[in-house]
Amino acid sequence: MAPNEEYKAKWLEDYISTFLERDVPQFGIQVAAALLRRFWIMLSHYHGNVLNHAELGRSMQVADTTIRRYVDIL
Repeated sequence: MAPNEEYKAKWLEDYISTFLERDVPQFGIQVAAALLRRFWIMLSHYHGNVLNHAELGRSMQVADTTIRRYVDIL
């Protein structure tokens, strides 16, 4: 329903920023918005595949338990 692609992209970017920077912390979750955004982008590349927590953790240089926690957050 967006009038053009630019508007749609801007709206989506603002929505994601608001979710990560305001909404997630309001749930009492203390994770840096930039880190969670990076995770979200990396996770999107797994779309349609089996998620390997250990592999994704190595990519982000965090433990697989951290990746599991981030999945739970999203």
